[in-house]
Amino acid sequence: MGILMHDWLLTIYYEIAAIDAGVTKRSISLNDDANTIISYYEKGKFIAGQPSMIYIHGFSSNKEAWLSVLKFVPDSYHSILIDLPRHGETTDTNADDHTIHEVVDTLKLFFDTMQMTDPLCLIGASIGGTTVALFTVKYPEYVSMICLLAPPPTKLHESELIKKLHAGMDHILLPTTSEEFYATAELLTVKKVTAPKAFIDRYFKSRLRVVDQQRR
Repeated sequence: MGILMHDWLLTIYYEIAAIDAGVTKRSISLNDDANTIISYYEKGKFIAGQPSMIYIHGFSSNKEAWLSVLKFVPDSYHSILIDLPRHGETTDTNADDHTIHEVVDTLKLFFDTMQMTDPLCLIGASIGGTTVALFTVKYPEYVSMICLLAPPPTKLHESELIKKLHAGMDHILLPTTSEEFYATAELLTVKKVTAPKAFIDRYFKSRLRVVDQQRR
């Protein structure tokens, strides 16, 4: 069973969204790390010489966050939506705490295992943008183009949200009660969340399984 709780409402919603986006769910065990099984969606076929488009989600998010985008991406582009370690349905039984640099190395291992040696187009949102930037600096030979969507600012330009996180108020991104979760949704979204409350409650409960891991 993956990290994502198999709630029937969430499962049906994600399956419909995946069909609408034209993606296929897959998983792969990393060559030299039997503890890690990466879950990902794939759309289109890999074509040698043509950069694949890799979508990296933000902190405490998952690959499903990109499904509403992928439905507008033609099948002629090879696209991969990946669940990072300790997120979504990626299985990671490594007891050690993760750093963003270890996530970068896990991404490289994923690309090597997939035999994706042609330069890639990496698209990252929030902390996924930071991951993409660090990956590009460390492994530039893998990268053709990057797209960074709202990566966290530097300390010189910290927002009030980032300052609160540094002060230890991690419930802003890792809520453990439904009240905190709704407050987080209100804080981090531009448009008011209009999904049915029953769905939102199930989504919140599905995230509780990894809150301690993500806090570490």
